[in-house]
Amino acid sequence: MIDAVQVDEGDDPVPAPMEAPPLAFADPVQEQNFLAAQAQFVSPPRVTAKTRMLLTSLVMFGAITMMQGGSSIIDMAVLVGVLMVHELGHALAMLVFGYTDVRVFFIPFFGAATSGHRRGVARWKQGVVLMFGPLPGLVIGSVLLWRGVSDGLAHTIAMQLIVINAFNLLPIAPFDGGQLFQLILFSRHRHVELGFLTVASLAMFGLAVLLSSWVFGVIGVFMLISLPVRKKVLAAADVLREQHLPEDTRALDEPQRRRLFDAVWRLMPETWRGKPVPQASTMEQIHASATQRPLSVAASAGVGLLWIAGVALSLAAVIAFVSGPPARWQRYYDANRTFSIELPTEPTESTEQLHRLHATRGRAHDYDVMWSSPVLDTAAWVAQIETALTAKGTRLRDLAIPDSEAAYVVKIEEAVTMIRIVVKDGTGYIIMGSATSDDQDSERVIRSFRVEPH
Repeated sequence: MIDAVQVDEGDDPVPAPMEAPPLAFADPVQEQNFLAAQAQFVSPPRVTAKTRMLLTSLVMFGAITMMQGGSSIIDMAVLVGVLMVHELGHALAMLVFGYTDVRVFFIPFFGAATSGHRRGVARWKQGVVLMFGPLPGLVIGSVLLWRGVSDGLAHTIAMQLIVINAFNLLPIAPFDGGQLFQLILFSRHRHVELGFLTVASLAMFGLAVLLSSWVFGVIGVFMLISLPVRKKVLAAADVLREQHLPEDTRALDEPQRRRLFDAVWRLMPETWRGKPVPQASTMEQIHASATQRPLSVAASAGVGLLWIAGVALSLAAVIAFVSGPPARWQRYYDANRTFSIELPTEPTESTEQLHRLHATRGRAHDYDVMWSSPVLDTAAWVAQIETALTAKGTRLRDLAIPDSEAAYVVKIEEAVTMIRIVVKDGTGYIIMGSATSDDQDSERVIRSFRVEPH
């Protein structure tokens, strides 16, 4: 997913001479280009139809995603909602820290993005902006999973919140995590930054192969193509750093803006001439690199802790997904109060194909009570069930449980399943507890089953 676009990151240049440029460039074409680019640089046009842009891009994103197949209207609504939570986190942080022209928009095939101009905004605040995208979604998703959401729409929402936002923490540009590491670590030296961007672009190709996604491949291609330009931008910024330019672009005087443009003029291809928008954008990129100061150790550690918090939330969500929320043991009854059983989570009862009381805890524990009535021949019924179970798995050992026709443990696929069979008052019950290991919870469940007296 393409993410927070902080306008003044960029591409690559060639060192520029440091003598003060004349009040007017000798080349009339260069002078004309400078005047047009300067107007864009000093007063970039604001996006006025932000709502229209958001809605139009949303419709395009939804239509193209639906055309790819495999997504229902509900799936699309969940995806859009998850992306909006992420991007609104970026947008809110941008507004709090004084970014201008903040806007959110969707990009077909790629996801969504938030952009804004960060003139004079401290670099540690830029790191907070990056982390305020994934953190809210990770918090919401983790809370949902730890509260026991195990199926249905709420579970789908929780999983998408976790997966999309955790993925954005990867320390690979252009994900939020990659931009953060570039900000606090790799941007301290231009050769290190270029090395990081090269590795990140190759990592994109790896993700494209691993996930069978052409989108990551396209991102990797664009990153590789941009490296030569980024190299030139960083080289020009190194030379201009000696000029001690003010960090806020609005504080630059005309001679300083001319120095910036002269560097752009030397590095840009001729196809850029007469195009003030990319020229002004490159001026911003060079200026940002020339004026950036490495974050202090304390600021780097503080912003880095936000990333660590995101990773910790992701791990907590994985644990909640696998093992489920903390057990809340309670005795539950079927709808007719015919029997009761202790379970660690609230069960559901169904009668679609057979009577069934079902409870899950994460993805590692499943508990079931299934019953059939009437059972006329107890021995034959039990033998039939044992034959079916033996065909599915390997019998491991008997369980000594009173008042049971049979109680034993089998291994079915990867799960160890404890099973108890009871026939009483003409009704046959199968009580099952499955887990990835022979755990005490399953034994507690099947031992707790009892038929209630009438």
